Amino acid sequence: MLLLDWWAKRELRLKEDKLKKCIDQDLSFLFSDWGAKFVPNDAYSSKFGVVHATLEVGQLRLRAVSFRDGFYMEVTAAHAPNQWEEVSTVMQAIQATPQVPTYLPISKLAPLLRLHLGSLQTSLSETNYPSTWRAIQSLKDLERQEYAKQMEKRVRESCITPDRNMPVGGGN
Repeated sequence: MLLLDWWAKRELRLKEDKLKKCIDQDLSFLFSDWGAKFVPNDAYSSKFGVVHATLEVGQLRLRAVSFRDGFYMEVTAAHAPNQWEEVSTVMQAIQATPQVPTYLPISKLAPLLRLHLGSLQTSLSETNYPSTWRAIQSLKDLERQEYAKQMEKRVRESCITPDRNMPVGGGN
């Protein structure tokens, strides 16, 4: 059992090193222009093939998350270390970009980060954080409402009911 644990940790370290190498190559401007540095990962889960690497960039923390065939990046302010949000969601909330796909390869995320990292730094600063957090939550609420409408429409269209305009579950 001890050997199996050692092997699993070794494999995780190798995958994490590979992710860090990709970040070094594709996001090199974070290190040269912003003085980014890798920091130890928090207690984030590394189960099921998920690997992550955490960077400190100015007053932000970026967490690159890699899994089987995808990748995404989360961001949080150093003063709010448990409020991670997906980078494209934050960029959309601060109106830096229109909707950006969530799972972008690092190479496609790089130009967006290069262009908008200053805005992210400003928007997630201690003084601007409360209004930015409200904008993020409002955006997520709108996305949830839109998703719920789409699902209700799909359910309504797939059900055999006498009145397709009746809310799911009936109505009074």
